[in-house]
Amino acid sequence: MKKLILLFAFVLMFSLVSAVPPQTPINTANGITIEYPQYEFAKANTTFDLHTHVYNISTGLLLTNTTTDCYVHLYNPHGSHIYNQEMNFSTNGVDFEAEIPDTVFAMLGTNAYILSCNSSVVGGFASGSFTVTNSGLTITDTMINLKTLFIAFLFLLGCLFFIGFLKSEKIQVKWSMFIVGFMFILASLNVLGVAIYDNLTSPAVINFTDSLTGILFITFWISFAILAIMWFLTLLQAILFKKSMKHASKFGGMME
Repeated sequence: MKKLILLFAFVLMFSLVSAVPPQTPINTANGITIEYPQYEFAKANTTFDLHTHVYNISTGLLLTNTTTDCYVHLYNPHGSHIYNQEMNFSTNGVDFEAEIPDTVFAMLGTNAYILSCNSSVVGGFASGSFTVTNSGLTITDTMINLKTLFIAFLFLLGCLFFIGFLKSEKIQVKWSMFIVGFMFILASLNVLGVAIYDNLTSPAVINFTDSLTGILFITFWISFAILAIMWFLTLLQAILFKKSMKHASKFGGMME
C-alpha cells in the first residue's frame, strides 16, 4: 500500500513539473550592437565602402540617424590616427555608411579600426584589425599550398629538361631541352615573385620585386622566341635538304 502511495505521489509531481511552460529568455542588457562585414584584407590605394547595421541590444530594433550617430576611426600600422569621420545614413533606410578614400590605405600592413555609435541614452562600439595588401585578396592556407605545389611542379619540370639537355646528343634537341627547361625555371620564379608580392610591406622590396618579375617575364618570352626561331630554321633546313636530295636523285637518274 505504501509503495502504491509513493508511486502516485511521484507521478503527480512529474505531471506538475512537466506542465510548467518554457520561459522565453529576455535580453535585459542595454546598448547598441554594430553588425558589419568583417573583411580581413583591403587593397592598397583603393577606395573602400563601409556599410553597417546598427541595432538596439535589448529590443533588437534597427536604429537610424534620427536617434543615432555613428563614427569610424582608422589607425595605421604605426598606431597613428589616420581617419576619423562621422558615417552617413544610406537612402535605403537601413545602412550607416562611409566611403573611405584611397589615400587612407597607403601604408601596407596591419591596420586597426573602431566603429562607435551613440544615441541620447545608449551607445556601443566594435573594433578589430585588417591587413592592407597589394591585391586585397583573402589568402587562405589552401591557396598557399596550391601555389607552393605549382611552383615546385614548374621547377621540377625545368630540372628534368636540364637533365635531358645533358644527355641529348643531337644539337637541336639538346638546346631545345635547355631552353624549355630554362623557361620552366623562369616561370616558377615568376609565380614565386607574384606569390610573395602580396605579403611585402617595404616599398624598396616591392619595387625590386616588381622589376625582377618584369625582367623574368620578358626573358621568358625572349626564350620562347629563340626556341620558335630555332625550330623554324631547323624545319626550313630539313625541307631544303629533302628538296635538294630529291633534286640530286632526279639529276643522277638523268645522267644515267
